Amino acid sequence: MLRIDNSLAEQINFTGLGSLQAHDMETGIFVQDHWEFGDRLAFDGGIRLSGQTLGKWDAISPRMAFTYAPGKDNRTIIRGGAGVFYSVCP
Repeated sequence: MLRIDNSLAEQINFTGLGSLQAHDMETGIFVQDHWEFGDRLAFDGGIRLSGQTLGKWDAISPRMAFTYAPGKDNRTIIRGGAGVFYSVCP
């Protein structure tokens, strides 16, 4: 750190690798199924199981979605879904 007149106020010297070095491994598996009810309605459901050595090791993420076509001509389609999502450890 320097003072306003550019003279040295403080110097910090680091030695070694320190304790900030880390290694991470991530694994995951996903299972999904699709159900159709007639020509205009469909559901999707799934679950993801993932884990990290540095983060959450048992992250369970359910997901579900639907597709609906209100008219018989299938020109309009309504889609929606929800789920639990986890990010990786930076």
